[in-house]
Amino acid sequence: MIANAQSDTPRAFRGRCIVEILGQEKGSRVNMRSAPGSDSEIVGYVLVGQRVAQLYYSISGYSPIVRQSDSEGVNWDYVEYLPSQTRGWIASRLIDQRCSSTKSPF
Repeated sequence: MIANAQSDTPRAFRGRCIVEILGQEKGSRVNMRSAPGSDSEIVGYVLVGQRVAQLYYSISGYSPIVRQSDSEGVNWDYVEYLPSQTRGWIASRLIDQRCSSTKSPF
């Protein structure tokens, strides 16, 4: 599912979908950004292999993933790292799109 959203996304809510951060080297750093795009401010980071909660917003009872493309056509997902409650944008290609809804994901 792809949905467009404003970069500030005040209506975003956490769903039950927990996804793993992907990369070539486990433990390497993946930046979370303030807005979709690699030139946006870094607000935090997660490590490859860690998990984040995908954020959603509601449109008439339908809840799509908050996803937006940047000016280069790269898709970004709005996520939350639960231990620190840090919210930010991560490039979709770095997020495993298979949902894991474990009760204790962290």
